[in-house]
Amino acid sequence: MKIIKKILYYKDVGLLWKIFITSIKISFISFLKKHQSPLSLRFKKISSVENPDIGKITKYVNFYTFIRRKLGFKECCLTYSLLLYHMLKQAGIEAKINFGAKKTDYKSITGLNMIGHCWVSIGDEKKETNEQLIFNYP
Repeated sequence: MKIIKKILYYKDVGLLWKIFITSIKISFISFLKKHQSPLSLRFKKISSVENPDIGKITKYVNFYTFIRRKLGFKECCLTYSLLLYHMLKQAGIEAKINFGAKKTDYKSITGLNMIGHCWVSIGDEKKETNEQLIFNYP
């Protein structure tokens, strides 16, 4: 019964389609050479979302990235944050992508003992993280 409820929750095919199209645009931006950075993409607002529901958009993006992982695509915080950021902006929600870093006890391939992370915040929301905030866009 839980599975049926979960499947029925994701019945907004239009929103899933827009997430898919946005994901394709972000993934192939370097091939298209229309923009210098995925952060500078210009998208139309989602006209079908009259009362944007942040939770719904977030759940749909989570569902979409879950499907991509199951299909063998590599997902990381950057790809997830870019997709969520653009979907929220299309819905007219003021969102920011935050970039941070923190020191670790192990050395990575580059020889540095730091790792980076990015996440999306809405409005002036402050998220408690272990990472030191370096930059946020926009």
